[in-house]
This record gives sequence, C-alpha cells and structure tokens, in this order.
Amino acid sequence: VTAAYSVEPDIGVAIDVTPAGDVPKCDPPLPVKVGKGPAVKVKDAYSISTPVVRDGLVAAAKRAGVAFQYEVLPYGGTDAGAMMSSRGGVPSGTLSIPCRYVHSPVETVSLKDMEDSVALLKAYVEEIVE
Repeated sequence: VTAAYSVEPDIGVAIDVTPAGDVPKCDPPLPVKVGKGPAVKVKDAYSISTPVVRDGLVAAAKRAGVAFQYEVLPYGGTDAGAMMSSRGGVPSGTLSIPCRYVHSPVETVSLKDMEDSVALLKAYVEEIVE
C-alpha cells in the first residue's frame, strides 16, 4: 500500500503464485493447473483485475506465443488489491504462476510456467512502454 501510494504508478501488475487445483482433495476445486502456462487473474477476494490490464496481459501472452490460463480465486489476494485502491485508484492486475502446495516447504512450480511468465510480462511491458 505504501509503495503504491509513494510511487504513484500508471499501471500495476502483481506477480505471485496461485494455488493449483491439480492436487488430491483440492477444496474448493480450482481450474488452474501446473504446466499449463501462467495464469492471468480475473478476480480474487481483494481485487477484480482492471479489464485494460487483464486484456493487455492476455494479448501479450498471444504475442509471445505463451499458453495461459484464466484465474478466478475465491479467497486470498495479491498486491494488486493494494495497488488498485491506492490514491484515486491504479489500473491493476495479476500474473500468477500456478503452484502446488502453496505456503508449504514443498511448493512446486513448473520451470516452463516461470519462463513463460517472464516472456509474457516482457511482451506486456514492451507494449505499454511504446
């Protein structure tokens, strides 16, 4: 919250992990899967991604040739919630890396999902900077 207030960004993109649903006894069932690409968040408990940011991340994934997933998380949140409520509001969204066993000593992600997240974010930043 403090950083977003101080920096006064034009756009905010939170980068975080998100729980993957491809684990035994996942409750509630979550559609995001490890190895199927980064997830572009639609909403979580603290934010609804600004359409221009969400759609920009989707377009960047397509430009970069990166498979992606949509994410709707019924709980939790990311720094996007703090960014979008800073000052008069900052257009914000989240790029998530699917992760099994979040917040445990055995968190598991796909290296390809991580690399694809970097490629997607790079394509997004290159587009908005021009």
